Amino acid sequence: AKIGIDAQAAFDKLIQDCHNEPNCHEAFPDLEAHFAELLRRLKEEPVQVALRHPLTGQVLDVTLSDVLTTRFMRNILYDRNLSSLLPLAIEEAYQGRYQTLTTMGYAFIGEDMPLSLGMMASVLCAEDMQRTSGPNDAGLQFDNAIYRFLQPVCEIWPTGKVEPGYFDPVRSDVPTLVSSGMLDPVTPPKYGEETIKHLTNAQHIMVPGVGHGTLMRGCMPKLMKQFIDELEPQKLDASCVVDMKRPAFFASYAGPV
Repeated sequence: AKIGIDAQAAFDKLIQDCHNEPNCHEAFPDLEAHFAELLRRLKEEPVQVALRHPLTGQVLDVTLSDVLTTRFMRNILYDRNLSSLLPLAIEEAYQGRYQTLTTMGYAFIGEDMPLSLGMMASVLCAEDMQRTSGPNDAGLQFDNAIYRFLQPVCEIWPTGKVEPGYFDPVRSDVPTLVSSGMLDPVTPPKYGEETIKHLTNAQHIMVPGVGHGTLMRGCMPKLMKQFIDELEPQKLDASCVVDMKRPAFFASYAGPV
């Protein structure tokens, strides 16, 4: 139910990080206001965009609305490197040039994405959708796209039933390593913190500068190997993750500078 809330928090952090980075702030001093105005215009009148497919080069006609824009952006926020282009993409779209934003967004939700929607519905309709009564995105710029997609599907989709107690927290003393990306728009560190409350032999490593997926970033492979070799999570020295900062924002198509 918090998909929209978590995406909004990740985007708000991006806005703040751009403001705090001199090159980004100088290039896009009105980023937040321009984004709000962009969404207002697209809500009032969606635009037709000729999108060139990032893999095939095929030209596709896309109707870009405020909702599709934020759904594109939510997906881009998963990736720390693509996110560095978001301020530039927002400003370009504000100026009426939508190619950068739509091309990046389409890379995540085009027909080539290896995701089984049927499998997703089978799992989420039986699990997550049983625990929420609404999208919980009122007043946010980012909607709960997953809920709004699944709500009509789950009314007709065949699903199994989970056992009583399925949603209870896992309580264990098994050695456990939990890691979260500080920039993650879907599973931010607050969920990792909640998880380890019930694990007595665990460490939660919160990785700055990383979105969704941390284990192959920076020193995390080394820490993961040490954990597997020794199974002593609380003895891991995770101080090395402080060097994993957000990549510098692109101030123009030439790069961060």
